[in-house]
This record gives sequence, structure tokens and C-alpha cells, in this order.
Amino acid sequence: MLTASGLLAQPSLKSRMVELEKHFGIHFVYESGLELDAPYNGRTDILPGLEENLDELVRETALTYSVRRNYVSLKRAAIARYTLKGHVCDALTSETLISAGVIVKKSTGGIPAGTVCNEFGFYSITLPEGEYDVEYSYIGYEKQTVHLKLDRNIVMSVALGPEPELQAALITARPESGIHATRAGSMQIPDNIIRNTPVLLGEADVLKTLQLLPGVQGGLDGFSGIFVRGGSDDENLLLLDGVPVYNAEHMLGIFSVFTPESVKKVTLYKSDFPARYGGRVSSVVDVRTNDGDMHNAHGTFSAGLLSDKLHLEGPIREGRDSYSLSARVVHTFLFTPVLKAFKVPANYYFYDFNGKINHRFSDRDRVYAALYHGRDYFQNDDCDEWSERPGAEYDDKWESYMRAYWGNTLGTLRWNHVYDSRLFSNATLFVNSYRATLDEWDKSSLRYKSDGHISSDTDEFVFRSGVMDYGAKMDYDWNPSPEHAVRFGAAATLHTYSPSSGGTVIRVKDEAYPQRDTVLRTDDASHMSGWEFSLYGEDDFVLGPRLRVNAGMHLALFSAQGRVYFSPQPRLSARFDLGGSWALKAGYSRMAQYIHKLASGSMGMPTDHWVPITRNIRPVTSDQFNVGCVYSGQAGWEFSADAYLKEMDAVLEYKDAAMASAGGADWDRSVAMGHGRAYGIELLARKTEGNTTGWIAYTLGKSDRIFRDGSVNNGKWFPYRYDRRHVLTLCANHKFSGRVDLSAVWNFASGAAMTMPTRTTAVVGYDGRVDYTSYVPARGNFRLPPSHRLDLSVNLRKHKLHGERIWNFGIYNVYARRNPNMVNYDVYGNNYHDNESFFAKVRVKKYSFLIFVPSFNYTYRF
Repeated sequence: MLTASGLLAQPSLKSRMVELEKHFGIHFVYESGLELDAPYNGRTDILPGLEENLDELVRETALTYSVRRNYVSLKRAAIARYTLKGHVCDALTSETLISAGVIVKKSTGGIPAGTVCNEFGFYSITLPEGEYDVEYSYIGYEKQTVHLKLDRNIVMSVALGPEPELQAALITARPESGIHATRAGSMQIPDNIIRNTPVLLGEADVLKTLQLLPGVQGGLDGFSGIFVRGGSDDENLLLLDGVPVYNAEHMLGIFSVFTPESVKKVTLYKSDFPARYGGRVSSVVDVRTNDGDMHNAHGTFSAGLLSDKLHLEGPIREGRDSYSLSARVVHTFLFTPVLKAFKVPANYYFYDFNGKINHRFSDRDRVYAALYHGRDYFQNDDCDEWSERPGAEYDDKWESYMRAYWGNTLGTLRWNHVYDSRLFSNATLFVNSYRATLDEWDKSSLRYKSDGHISSDTDEFVFRSGVMDYGAKMDYDWNPSPEHAVRFGAAATLHTYSPSSGGTVIRVKDEAYPQRDTVLRTDDASHMSGWEFSLYGEDDFVLGPRLRVNAGMHLALFSAQGRVYFSPQPRLSARFDLGGSWALKAGYSRMAQYIHKLASGSMGMPTDHWVPITRNIRPVTSDQFNVGCVYSGQAGWEFSADAYLKEMDAVLEYKDAAMASAGGADWDRSVAMGHGRAYGIELLARKTEGNTTGWIAYTLGKSDRIFRDGSVNNGKWFPYRYDRRHVLTLCANHKFSGRVDLSAVWNFASGAAMTMPTRTTAVVGYDGRVDYTSYVPARGNFRLPPSHRLDLSVNLRKHKLHGERIWNFGIYNVYARRNPNMVNYDVYGNNYHDNESFFAKVRVKKYSFLIFVPSFNYTYRF
């Protein structure tokens, strides 16, 4: 504590305190941080009483005093703090704007404070009493500034109008993703980028757009699966409005289940995962859909080479309720009668539907109900007529059919509630179902010429697989001050699995000998269930003017087959401002995964099935470290560089002696647990303003596995099948005018690793039966050649009286590069043979069928 005695008189608070000490015989005591050199603007004469003089001393200051004997204690007065909260939405549709920026500047100057809207468009910020200029901004919208006096808690909901010229929003708040976020390895994908990126057959697709980002790659050329930082496709947490999607592909991967017309925002997290996410170890893709226009009804119709789409949205009661409906179908289902007339046995189609209803009870309460349903269908009916065989004792006939259908159904009910000025909650109930069915029926018949009786052999095969979840979640956003943004919550989910059920029925029937009819039936039915509980909390807080930290913890518990697995998963990320628009980022995150997809190939197939961890198979865990550097000093540009290291434990792989189609109740006997690692460097340069926008992305990465028990690859390291050393992508969009824009994408990728036999041996037994044995020297022993291609698309727009017409023309693989779309091998030649065996060489065959594929798409917005 300090006293003011002995200080020289001056026109300041200190000089006035010296005068009062001398006159009343008192001593002032105060903390050293008080600004007592500030000017004193009160009366200069001495008033009769001590308290009158002290009141005059602190009248125009933020100080308060207390008197005890001859000591006067000065301290800062408690400053009233109030909260500004509300929603930010689109002025035309009332659609909430996720991650809209809210920047608050004091009217008298000073360092601005800020926040961003959460996934429901809600924001909250607590500030000292005073006058402020509040700026609301969002990419593609005009900024809006509101001047207000914050002397009480205020609800301020703002509607932003579209900006005539697309510009990048300057974000100085605390976004969850992107170059300005605390965490690295995250990015938000605007919906206009998804709609305009040229893709196969002109069908805009969320997952194919993500394939163009650093650290993300596709599987087979032209298909929509994503593989992030050396992980597999089942290691990605794909969320539709917060609910996991198990099968995210249609048409074996050409389409994803996310209809672009219904999508509002897509956020990708590759590392530094927010604490609220768990259950996968490679990435999180959070897809949020439209809530619906509360003021005007409008829609979109689109027709392309393969699919037709319809999107409708509008108010039920203006300003209170809204709906958003999207439907998509592959129009090959209309061709079934034509195909049958031309004796084409097979046909395929799919459809999906997205629906959401939004009701606003008040500024404090909103309710959302949403439904997604999608199915793929494949059929193949083949029936021959009786084939006459001259000289034989019988005629024969072959009949077969196959039916396969698979897909997802998701239902969600959400309630948003604002408790007070600083606390927001979202309660969610959901059900999620994935089902796959495969029915095959083959019948071989013989009709004997002697008496006309018929004998037949019938093979029936039935396959059933699926998973269903019932869950509840409670999430909270708490903003106690501008320096802290806290999130916490809990979730509980009941998983029920049917990895593989069904069986084979063999029927042998002879009309002449009914007593010989036989039926051989084999059934395999397996059902498992597991409870998953999670609890999380995180705080994004400021430590000084340059350092921002996000610290969190995700606690998960999974119970299966009488065993309980507990997994604490810490998350930590930090951003340090170096000045000059440079910033450093670093982070660590631990994730755990309790479910696996046993796949029969690299494309999404109905025979793929999901299985949980068991008493013998423990959860997969990953520990990922990430460091990066970002630069935003060049107007309209963003630059970032990231380096990552990911260590994974208990990753699964089929044993060398197991078949890749093994499933059922004993699937865990066919797999081994091992260790995986992935590391690399990612570079991104992105242009966000002007008529020409786009990015250049480069990834240098490596991913490999080891199974030290020797059950896979003799216990040696081997490259993982999604290991690609180099991936380079150039993406550009140019707007020539309001009517014409062009998009171009060029990408290059090193060849992926594959496992191929190098020779095949055929051994002839004594009974004449031939058994073939393939020799595989090592896992990942073959590298595919590098692939590259150029894709182009152009949009021709015309505004009509009642809407906008858009013609899209595109070319996939412009210069007809023969990239491998499918790889197989065959056996040829004899190196050595004798009476018992011969050896043959193996030749790898590469199939390329996506060569210079033109497309067109017509869209009408009304």
C-alpha cells in the first residue's frame, strides 16, 4: 500500500489528496494500479466536512472510498456489466447465419471485443456499462453497425441483407473454424463453393468438395468417400444436424447423402477437435441444413444426367413457423419397363428426402423437428427359356434374381432455450437407423425327355446388416465475459447392432422322387448392443492481448458384452499473435472410436457392415499433435501451413489368413489389433475476394501400420492402403459477369498402396480337383501409378420474371487421363509345370472408364 504524503502538488487527483491529508490529518491508502495522475476537475476549495471533500474527489472517477479512523482507503468501484444477446439471420429468409461475426467497439475507442454465433445463430457477449458500436458481419452479406447504450441486458436480433459484390468478412472475434480460429486444422466450406465446384456428371457434392482440401483425399477416382490424414473412411464422424450418419454414400460412392440444396453450412475438423465431438479418430464433418424461410415461399428444381432434385421452403405462419423440404431421385427407376422390354435384367436407383420444421415460441425458445430418409435399390432378374439339348436325356433352364437395398433414416427433435443473458442450451433427441439387405435366388432345372418330370436345385442367400441408435444430448453455451466462451454438455446413446444375419437355403426337388426332396439351411444371426455415455467441457479464453487458448476434456464410457471402457480425452489448442498479421497455432487432441466398418472393398457396398468393440477388441485411440502458422496480411488472401503427427492404437486389419468378407458373430476372430501412425505437412493459399477466387492446396503425407503379434505382414511396418505421398489441388472460380461464371479444378495424387499377389500356384490333387494358391510377399507391395485430371464447368444464368434459370455445362477429366477407376489382376503363362502343379504369373489390370465425361444440369430457382 502506498500513501500520498510528501508528493508535490499538481493539478491531479494526487495533488488534491495531499491537500486533504494536510487539512484533515488523514492518510490515503490505495493499490498501486490506480491511475491517480488523472486530472482533478472538482472544486479546489476545502469544504466543511471530510466526506463532502471525498465525494467531490471521486465524483468523476471510477473510484470509491471508505474511512476508518484517520485512514481513507481508495479502490476501484464495482462496474456494472450487462449482456447483449440475440440471433443473426438472413434478412430475406430469416435463416440463421452460423458463425456470423459480432464485433463490439466502445464509442470512445479502445480494443474491440467480439464473439460469433453458434450453430443455431445465437450470440451472447457481456460487457461493462457504456456506449458501443456493434458490427454484425457474415461472408456474402452487407455489414450492419448498431450504436447502443448498454445500461441493461439487451436482446438485439439482426437481419443482414446480401452484399452485391461478394467480399470476405473481416473476423476479429473468436470463430470456431478457419484461419482466425484458436484451433488449427479446421475449415468452413461455403455453400456456393459446393454448388459451383466441377464434379463427375455435374452433380454438386459435399464430400467431393472436401476432397479438394489439404489433408483430405478420395478413394477411387470419381467417388465421394473421404480419407483424412491417412485414416480410413469409417474413422470420419459425419454429422447431419448433429446426428451421426453411418452410410454417407449413394450409387457406390458417386453421390453422397448430403443434398446440396438443403445444406446451410459444412465445417471440417482434421485436428484440434472441439471437446463436444467424440467417437471417431480421424475427422469431423459437421453438416447443418436449412431451417426454412419464415417470410416467403420459394424453391429450386434441378435436373441432370442422372438425378432430379426439388427443394421447397417457406413459412407456415409468417414469422413463427417454417418448413424446409428437399427430395432427390435417380430417374433410372422410370426405365424399368423399358429395360425389361429390351431384356436388360439389371437396374439401379436411389432416392433421399430431407425435411425440417422450425417453430419459434419466443425469443427464448425454438423447436426443430427434422427427418432424413434415403434408400439405394439394385435388382437383377435373369430368366432363360428351356434350352433344348439334342442327344441329351434332358433340357435345362436357369433362373436367378437379386435384390439389394440399403440406406439411412434419421429423426431429430431439438429445443433451443435461452436461460438468461449468458446461458444458451440445446436439447436433442434422435434416432438413427442404417439397414442393408441382400437377397439372391438361383434355380437350376432339368426337364427329362423320357417322362417330362422336372428336378431342380435352388440356392437362396439372404444377408441382413444394420445398426440403430437411440440418443439424447444436452449442450450448453455460457459466455461469462468477453474473455471466455464456455461450452459443456452430456450425451447418452444406445447402439444396437446386427453385423451379419441371414443364411443360405439349398433346396433339392425331384418330381419323380418326392421322398428325396431335401432342404439344407444355414443361418447366422448375431445381435449386439452397447451403451455410450459422454461428458464434455471446454473454454476458449484470452490470456493477454496476443494469446488465445482453448482447453477442454471429453469423457466417454462405452459398455459392451459386460465390459466397460472408460476414455478420458483431453483437448488443448492455442493461437499466438506474432504481429504483422502472422499467428502461430499448436494443439493436441485425443480421440477414441467404438465402432468399425468391415468393408469388402474400397467402394461403399451393401455387404459392408458395422460392428462395435467387444470384450476382446478394445477401442481405437488416436493422439494427434498439430503445429501451424497462418498469415492474413494480404488483402483478400489467406495462407496457412500445418504439420501433424497422429499415433493410433488398436487399429484393426484382417489377418493374413482371414477372408475380407468374414463377418457374423465371430468377426473379431478374423481381425488383429495393431498400431498406426500418420504424419505430414499441409499448405494452403486461398483467395477469398474479387471476381476470381479459389485455392491451392498441397499435402505431403505418410501413413503406415504395424501388427507386432505377426498376424499381419509378419509383424513388419507396411504402408496403409490410403497412403499417398503427394497430393496437389488447384481450384479456381471466375465470375465474368452476373450471367456467366467458370470453375476449374486440377488435381494430382501419388498412387495409393495396394496388396497384390506376385504369382499363383495351382495344385492338382489325386481326385483331379485343382486348388489355386496366391503368394503375397507383403502388404502394400504394389503402388498404383499417379493420377491427375482437369475438370471444368460453366454456369449460364438468366433472371426471369419469376426466378432464375441456370444452365451448367461441365467436363470431367478434360484431357482424358486414364486414371485407375478399378484395379484387378489375372493369371497368365506357365513358368514351370509337371504332373502335379504349375506356376503362373500375375498381371495387374487397370480399368479406366471415367475418361472425358461431359455433363449438363438445369436449375430453376423460383
